[in-house]
Amino acid sequence: MAPLPLGTTDVPEMLELTAASEPGPFLPQTIQMGSYFGIRAGDGRLVAIAGERLRSTAFAEISAVCTHPEFRGHGYARDLTTFLAAQIRAAGLLIDDFCAILWLELKKRSRLVDLVKLARIAFSPSSEKA
Repeated sequence: MAPLPLGTTDVPEMLELTAASEPGPFLPQTIQMGSYFGIRAGDGRLVAIAGERLRSTAFAEISAVCTHPEFRGHGYARDLTTFLAAQIRAAGLLIDDFCAILWLELKKRSRLVDLVKLARIAFSPSSEKA
């Protein structure tokens, strides 16, 4: 399932999801701090979200990564985090250290990439090649 952009009309569902999964603070105004994306189940329910809460001229932070407890184990958090990380890197930014570590762990668990190469990508300035 492809990540879908979320907007202010999705906030009630986002609040329900964050209450059920407890990723950390998520308030009705949080969506105004950056871009958020979600994954919906076949019945239309919002089952996973992740977003960019803070962005500076050099860094971006991935925030509110969570999956509804009934839908865990499908890789939705990994998919959303990977999607956001790719967008952040494409914009020439670095990923906040904590988020990069989370991204690395998700990748390690899924065994999709070489961790050394991923660490170079996540922590190097955009002008350097991995």
